[in-house]
Amino acid sequence: MKKYIRYTILSLCLAMVVSCKNDEVLVEKNLELSKGQFLNENIPDGISNLEVKEIKNNLASRSEVEANCVEKEVSFDKTDSNFFLINPNGSLLWPGNIVALRSIQDGAPTSVPFYGADRNSIEIGLDVISGTAASTSTVVGSPSPGTVRNELNRILGNYYDSGASFPAAFEVSIERVHNASDLQFALKAGYSGYGVDVAGELGINFNEQKTRYVVTLKQRFFTATVTPKSQLIGKRGWYNSNVTPNDLAPYVTDFKSEVSNVDMNPAGYVESVTYGRLFTLIYESSESARNVSAALNFAYKGAIGSVTADVSTKYSQTLQNTTVKVKQIGGDAQPGITAGLRAMAGDLNAINAFLEKGANVSRTNPGYPISYKVNYVSNNSPFKVVSNVKYTQRNCELVTRRRVRFNPTAVLLDYYSYDHNTSGLEIQGWFKVQKYDRDLNQWYDVVSPFWWGYGVEHTQRDYYKYSNSYSILGGSRFVDFDIDEINGERFRVVSTARECDATCTVLPNGGVAPVFYEYSAASKTWTGHGGRPGASNTILDALDWNRQHVFVNKVDGSTLNIFYNIYFLD
Repeated sequence: MKKYIRYTILSLCLAMVVSCKNDEVLVEKNLELSKGQFLNENIPDGISNLEVKEIKNNLASRSEVEANCVEKEVSFDKTDSNFFLINPNGSLLWPGNIVALRSIQDGAPTSVPFYGADRNSIEIGLDVISGTAASTSTVVGSPSPGTVRNELNRILGNYYDSGASFPAAFEVSIERVHNASDLQFALKAGYSGYGVDVAGELGINFNEQKTRYVVTLKQRFFTATVTPKSQLIGKRGWYNSNVTPNDLAPYVTDFKSEVSNVDMNPAGYVESVTYGRLFTLIYESSESARNVSAALNFAYKGAIGSVTADVSTKYSQTLQNTTVKVKQIGGDAQPGITAGLRAMAGDLNAINAFLEKGANVSRTNPGYPISYKVNYVSNNSPFKVVSNVKYTQRNCELVTRRRVRFNPTAVLLDYYSYDHNTSGLEIQGWFKVQKYDRDLNQWYDVVSPFWWGYGVEHTQRDYYKYSNSYSILGGSRFVDFDIDEINGERFRVVSTARECDATCTVLPNGGVAPVFYEYSAASKTWTGHGGRPGASNTILDALDWNRQHVFVNKVDGSTLNIFYNIYFLD
């Protein structure tokens, strides 16, 4: 049968790019075979494999009570190529340093301790543009932690002498935290290691039931980088002939053959180190998450004077009733700064003034390492770590929740279609109802998809005749789900249709036509639109018993109309 058009929809796409293992032969006298070893797949940074399960819900069709609690079990994989240390190690964090990659994954980074005369020269530099004649790169012969640090200081000195300056603005991140598992994710600073007690370092006790938010103030000054090399040992490598594969054997496994995945520990190099300031403020409160979130977003991202005096007073009271812990991540602790941050953390005007001024960048305050990146030596690709984040999010707030029912009813083919000049199609499909998680910026399934067209209607040739209407599952299947009407919780319904080929094998592609419904708090009405490219928008005045809506799927060149009802139960 003719293949049909596949449409792309605005939905959650979790793409995984699998890296290829390219064996690299190190051609150098008296050296063994070095094979590329990779601890993790080279998948994009960010969130993947998101699962959100609503495990508790109010059973009433409409409710507006504090007891209307919803708990969500959230699980996702977080991929990081940025790393940070709660207490940075100067002998580790310099561009061009050779490290054992598994030690970084385990949270206890270890250098391969061959420096100076054992190393080939490296080129280091700063990723800044001064607009002056000041050089921002240099070649370091016989590199070691001290010589590289000295050269970076020399470059910085010339940079300051040229009259150039660094930016002073802070990047602000506000994230709710539920347990130690998602704390590293909330910090937005990168990955620190499986065995690192970040919560303990920051003074957080998750056994106490409180609303917690992490505010991260990040100020990037500059990034020091190193030029890549093509080998671990050799004329074009990181080490010269003074170092042999046997010397490296206690530290890395690049020259070992038949290494198991458990024992694999390839060599990497510190590709870049970012310097600046990174402060973390942990707000703990007994107030609702909504109140704390609103107050923090107003304090750190809003504009003072943009709301009424009553609202400003409410936000101030919320912040003043919170307990605040302040931690500087990276570099020597600054008691004066951290104490000042703690004192101003509940003062809206003080927060606003601090963010506008920023930190003072100078020779005496050059910044400290706040994050670093590491590449594989074997192919210079970024080293990444995938960690699973799981937590239970409980929301018990005064909201209006209403129950919505989605009920598909019938399938209708258009009056003319092309399918080997036969009189109908053999089709099947499924529906999904999805809701939107604002915190994670992702769509998730409310319930498992349910299917239609998998009985005789799918296996009998030309079962669905052109211009005829057919009931879907007798119209008896439906999905009920709750939505927050007052605050405009987003949800959507997605339909997919597929056709059977000549042997009744499902074709791999399918037409997808999402339909979105969203509540407008301003107009107090529901609106919907078709997600199919080229489809005209459909505006709905209300969701009721009497209104039918239509998906339009393209299957084998045919237009497939799927009718359904969607309405409130109350």
